[in-house]
Amino acid sequence: MIDAPIASLPQLHSGDVLTMRCACDNTKGNPFVAQALLEQNLSATQDVSLGETTQDEMCLGAFMTLFPM
Repeated sequence: MIDAPIASLPQLHSGDVLTMRCACDNTKGNPFVAQALLEQNLSATQDVSLGETTQDEMCLGAFMTLFPM
């Protein structure tokens, strides 16, 4: 969240491109994955899908546009 006057916020112009990249290491070499597998009594990694639990992908982008009145 940006707490600033509207006039000082970043501005997009025609031709600008927004890019968002998320990376997920779903291997046993990731200590957080290894710990989660242990806690859930799983021996192998699982396919990752969108969700809010430990083993889910949580990367989302939200954009808001403001127009002067």
